[in-house]
Amino acid sequence: MSKILSLLEAFLASPITWGVLALIALAIALSGKLSLNVATSVLWIAFVTTMFGIYRAELILKLDSLMRFLILGCCALGLAAGVIALGRWMRSETKPPSEAQNTPPSLVPSPTVGETNPTLPIRPHKPITKVMGSRY
Repeated sequence: MSKILSLLEAFLASPITWGVLALIALAIALSGKLSLNVATSVLWIAFVTTMFGIYRAELILKLDSLMRFLILGCCALGLAAGVIALGRWMRSETKPPSEAQNTPPSLVPSPTVGETNPTLPIRPHKPITKVMGSRY
């Protein structure tokens, strides 16, 4: 039993494991088989697993604590920006039903065969000099 636990601990301690889990979560999120909310949640899970993998890699390299903090912070900011950009990209494809119903119809309808364009009534107008007054 202790041998199995030590193998499991060595497997989970590897940063490669967390990188592979992050790639699998990213592939699931971008597959299009999930709803947008679930896909966004899976993207954030991929973000967390990636950050944990980076943290484990830093422990293996035995970097000092300030360097670990700076590397982890920079990676977290970059990956979070990527997750937010991917989430917005996935949401931009669909419109909510309320927005889709409020789209205005085209202003100039195209005539079908045999129909003529309807004409709008034209209001009589006065020359602009009579309306504004003549200065000359």
